Amino acid sequence: MDILAALFGFLLILVFIISLWTLYLNRLDDSVATRRLQLSAFQAVDTLLRSTGTPVDWENNPNTSEVIGLASPFGSIDQKKLSAFMSLGYNSTVTLLKIKSFYYNFSIFNLNGTLLNSTGLKQNGTEQVVSVNRLVTIKNETKRISFVLWEK
Repeated sequence: MDILAALFGFLLILVFIISLWTLYLNRLDDSVATRRLQLSAFQAVDTLLRSTGTPVDWENNPNTSEVIGLASPFGSIDQKKLSAFMSLGYNSTVTLLKIKSFYYNFSIFNLNGTLLNSTGLKQNGTEQVVSVNRLVTIKNETKRISFVLWEK
């Protein structure tokens, strides 16, 4: 009887330790996935807003671009580059922004929250979503861009 009680106690402790270990691993996996998503979103936004792109005049022939950048040499968003980016196909932008394993949506808003333009897909209630918002200058007017990234 003592051996059975000791065995039962040991098994109970073992099950408790295994369940804690599993819980810890799940939380770690979620944290790693969220960090990867955040890093990809920040890199994509930085590439778009801080770079003029490669080649510098990529907006004249978007299909030959290597890097998409919306910045003008004067620190604002170039309207021609923005229009070229918005007209690019979804698969092209995902490839050029190096976010093939994610879905994205890029939107431009007035400061009062009115949506002006949007490209990409609509987010549909997935668990892990990262949204990066920045204030930018377009045609001497301040606008807010929103870049939303989520897992496929």
